[in-house]
Amino acid sequence: MLPRLILALIVCPLLAEASTEMPLNGRYLGQYRIVMWGCPGACNADAATRLGEGIRDVAWTWDFDEGWVSMEGTALTVGFPYEVQDLGNESDTHNRAQVTYLGDNRYRVDHGFQIYNPNVGNPRTETLTVFEITESDSGLAMITLDHEVDGLADGIPGTQIHGVFPMTVQPQMDGWALPDNNDTSGDGLSDALKLQLGLNPRLQDTDNDGLPDIDELGSLGAEAPADSDNDGLIDALEPGDSALDPQRLAGLALLGTVPGLSTGSEPLAGEVISVTTLTPWRFVQASTDLMVQDTENEQASEDRDATLGAPGLKYSYGRIRLALEPASNAVATDSATLSITTPQPLPTNDELLVYLQTNRNEPDSFKLLPSSSWQRQDDNTLVLTIGLDSEWNLATTGSSRIELTVAPTRNSLGGIERSGGAAFWIPMALTISTLMRMIRIR
Repeated sequence: MLPRLILALIVCPLLAEASTEMPLNGRYLGQYRIVMWGCPGACNADAATRLGEGIRDVAWTWDFDEGWVSMEGTALTVGFPYEVQDLGNESDTHNRAQVTYLGDNRYRVDHGFQIYNPNVGNPRTETLTVFEITESDSGLAMITLDHEVDGLADGIPGTQIHGVFPMTVQPQMDGWALPDNNDTSGDGLSDALKLQLGLNPRLQDTDNDGLPDIDELGSLGAEAPADSDNDGLIDALEPGDSALDPQRLAGLALLGTVPGLSTGSEPLAGEVISVTTLTPWRFVQASTDLMVQDTENEQASEDRDATLGAPGLKYSYGRIRLALEPASNAVATDSATLSITTPQPLPTNDELLVYLQTNRNEPDSFKLLPSSSWQRQDDNTLVLTIGLDSEWNLATTGSSRIELTVAPTRNSLGGIERSGGAAFWIPMALTISTLMRMIRIR
């Protein structure tokens, strides 16, 4: 903890700009995604390097009455956890950074910023970020502005941090927020509760099947939302008859997001898929999330890359986790064939790659599924077959259950054998993890 006199000398220049009365009021809850920009030399838009980004969207809370924002942290895709703190990092229970209104929808946040890597000293600094915050019927949109202390914009979102890392860096934190305890859709369910259930707080009928969310939650309501077919998706997310059919999943939002609620950080965020079993199996569990490591509760090692799968590939569909059991009163089969329908066209047949996890205890154990085990049926449909005894089945050996984690992607690197072989080439100089080792944090 810095002595207060030293802290005051650091902070006073940050607070030099005149403030005006805050036009927004109340408390807002939402999410943001961090992007880390770096400048190997002089900072300008042409020279900026995208060093990495947060492995997922994380929560933030804005209180405009009290003038603070609290931001959760996560890990960067290069493996380093980060934290946005209050000035001086004096609080052990929360990190509330000061918010000052500058006029013209601009809000200045004075905060600490720290990256956790014990091998290089856990570097930390005091800095600021200026946001443009605009209000609409759908809530608040927060965009990081290009704001430099000397008044000379460099064309890169964020504010330069000098002398802490081997190069000048600039955090960009864009996101959204909705009023706390607000009921945007007017259906009697708070926005926060609907987000907790995976429902769209802006809609009364998330799955657009004519039945309001509040009715489809069932007699027990939010405490135990109805899942009539016990497939792992609540009725309020599955439209129409699919809510009664355990051999069909519908309304499953990609990347662990909410249907119809785009975060702006991932092109397919908020898009939903449907999955159907073409063999006598039924779904008992389903979820999606980003194709990243869960490093929130541990400090990543120096060389760790938080991105799963083959380095350099962009898994825009994330990973899709499914569990199946034999359908009731059906003759058991030794394999399950699934049809996955995506909202946007899949990569072309020559570019499509399908990765599956092979070891439940090793999150990064993704391997190519041989092209003989899958088919791109049409522009939006992928069909694949998984055997009970195959290496792709993550269920306990000897059980009659099939569990799989699938991650489709586009072959943007070239040289990857679609037959499932291990050979591939990657321009290593372009991978984020290698770049970070080259500019390793002091």
